Amino acid sequence: MRLLRRPSLLFTALFLVLLINLPTHAAQPENMRKKKSTVAKSSSAKKKTTSKKQGSYSKVKTTKTRYKGTRNTVVLPSPQIKLTHEFVKPVTSPTDHNIERVELTKISSDHAMLIKAPEFSSSYRGRVAATTKNNDFVQFTIDPDLQEYAKQILTKVPAPHVALVAMEPKTGRILAIAGKSATLKDSTMHAGFPAASLIKVITSAAAIEHGGAQPDAEVYFRGGTYELGPNNYNPNPRTDKRSMTMTEALGKSCNPVFSRVGLKYLNPALFRAETAQFGFNTDLGLQMPLQTSSAHVPNDDYEFGRTAAGFGDIYISPVHAALIASAIANQGRLLQPSIIDQIISENGDIRYQAEPQVLKQATPPAVARTVLQMMTATTTIGTSRREFLGKVPWDVAGKTGTLKGDNPQGLNNWFIGAAPLDNPRISVAVVVINPNQVSSKASHLGRLILERYLG
Repeated sequence: MRLLRRPSLLFTALFLVLLINLPTHAAQPENMRKKKSTVAKSSSAKKKTTSKKQGSYSKVKTTKTRYKGTRNTVVLPSPQIKLTHEFVKPVTSPTDHNIERVELTKISSDHAMLIKAPEFSSSYRGRVAATTKNNDFVQFTIDPDLQEYAKQILTKVPAPHVALVAMEPKTGRILAIAGKSATLKDSTMHAGFPAASLIKVITSAAAIEHGGAQPDAEVYFRGGTYELGPNNYNPNPRTDKRSMTMTEALGKSCNPVFSRVGLKYLNPALFRAETAQFGFNTDLGLQMPLQTSSAHVPNDDYEFGRTAAGFGDIYISPVHAALIASAIANQGRLLQPSIIDQIISENGDIRYQAEPQVLKQATPPAVARTVLQMMTATTTIGTSRREFLGKVPWDVAGKTGTLKGDNPQGLNNWFIGAAPLDNPRISVAVVVINPNQVSSKASHLGRLILERYLG
């Protein structure tokens, strides 16, 4: 009776009873319910996929990666698989009829040149090798295991253009080189790929060496992480509210930060000299035909800022990209890349023996060590963190780059890297081009190569 006399208390009690008995999702926002439903479906699908994988692939280790732009799941060979020697076949002797034949121009004790790139399709006593028409025996720097694995990877990648180069940083020896293209004669030697954000590595080295830039100093900017245009390329203390350190910006590939780094610490003439030190507009001296990477650095502030961030008229070959990663990993020394190790005549005389050659000191050793350490931000907090963080037992220095190009047409997706950080034994460069969108992660292919080589 007391409740009836006080209607407000009655309504409150009824409301509480109804609320307690409602289904739990009824009090949640619509988007929250949808999210939970999606997660539940995803979890269920994952369980089914795992069950199927265990039943179908229990005897073969594979790495499963779903690439954007494809409906089917692409299964790439795991780094631990046993190789089939489908691409690099062992031969019994230097005169075996199955050994690859190559052509060389004039040979001297300090010079040898292949007329065209070999297939690297035969190995003798654990060395990739070939013979010439004069019965000279040619031993290459190529690691047969890594070359076979690289070739296997490329057969599974759906993109129409791919190139992969692995190198030994301390010697410049090419350990693996493989590519495919729907239009290019040799994608690994092609120097028409936009360097994109790989150029941030050179911007960092130049700014530290010549401008005294501090990797951990805050750089303020405005706009998005990747947005760079007339409205935000130059500093404005009044509107620059966001900030990153140069190290964080390198890892996350923040374009407005690197525009400011270029404009504050460098100038076009200095940056031109720096690109030359890193091998642009230069014959790198490889023992087979390699296109020359080109760098055009404009004088206009806006265009120069964009160039320092990776939007400029700078083009590079995968071989050169691997060489730049090697230089940073090798105390700043830019070495001549090498593909021929030794040439032996029919009677056993050594006609040619390769020796490591330093082309240039691209940057001082202390700067190289600093930039190498900065590059670990890419694989820990940056654009490749999902690919590397917690998946490999060693620290990896890396850099990614993404930019549309015209030769061939499509979105260029780059990864360069070196590992292990404390004593780099291998550097790698991978570029994947797809006409419409990223269909294969270059950083994933790079990780597979590093895992295969380092074990």
